Amino acid sequence: MSQKILTSPSCMTYACSDPKHVADLFSDLFGWETLCEGIVDSTLETLWGVKPDSARGPFIVIRSPGADRGMIRVVAGKDRKRATPMSCRWSGVEIVVMQDIEGLHEKLSAHPETTVGRAPKTIDFTDAGANVHTYFYFYPPGGTHFMMTMANTEARDYIFPYSSNPVGHIFSLHLDVERKGPSRHFYEQTLGLSAVFDEDITEGLFYETWDIPPGSPANLTLLKGDAPKFGIDGIEMRSFEAKVMDPLPSLPDTLDPGCCMATYHCNDLDAAFDAVSNTDKATVLSEPHVVSAEPYGRTRAFTLLGPEGERLELCERVWE
Repeated sequence: MSQKILTSPSCMTYACSDPKHVADLFSDLFGWETLCEGIVDSTLETLWGVKPDSARGPFIVIRSPGADRGMIRVVAGKDRKRATPMSCRWSGVEIVVMQDIEGLHEKLSAHPETTVGRAPKTIDFTDAGANVHTYFYFYPPGGTHFMMTMANTEARDYIFPYSSNPVGHIFSLHLDVERKGPSRHFYEQTLGLSAVFDEDITEGLFYETWDIPPGSPANLTLLKGDAPKFGIDGIEMRSFEAKVMDPLPSLPDTLDPGCCMATYHCNDLDAAFDAVSNTDKATVLSEPHVVSAEPYGRTRAFTLLGPEGERLELCERVWE
């Protein structure tokens, strides 16, 4: 498929046992603001394709101040207990940091409710047309990793994400899938994303970061939508052997614990719905319809399950 259907990630929905507390925690840690809040009702549960009352409770949408993408919507659910760092389905997000990543690491390391995975690491991707950047990840309550990344140099082939805030928006979504499964085909051929980085690996910093057993084959693919600049619309697809992945089963009518649903803006919702309806690699959960709840603003949306059971919500326009 030549048409790119997805544009940019509006939001990652995050399910946990205490939504209000976790939203306040994120806001405090990141310096983010609340865009809106309300109650998940039956209309939203129907849109998302989950069983009645399974997600009922408060929701809070928070964002880097003024950002029109890369938000977090916290909803009621279960906390995730991961057996390995390699999760399944939506496994985490990557957030741009504009300054003092070392200080942010110290702040999160000292916080009683967050667990930092590793000390900050610096990696050089200039040979691939990217940049030198420093990163680390941590686990907040809820059990999904958050990667914090700060650029040290300019990228050669694209503009790295920028924010006017010290901790900016989500710019990449991490999708963990089984190697050689149907996910790559679905995101490239059905949704039209382009692979801008694609590498098979068996060792190195990626393995050290995530404690992957040496020699266990993996693939890292960065997929881009049709946003005008790379770095604001990516899916980082990480493919592993099934034996090293967290075995949490997919429950089609229940939100996953932690990162449970990616919301993408797309320019042609009807084309997206037709493409998804005509493939056997995804399952449509709801048809396009106008959503009155905040922050949809009466735009149309629908939800689907991808090849690994990951939940993906597509909206006709960006949230405000």
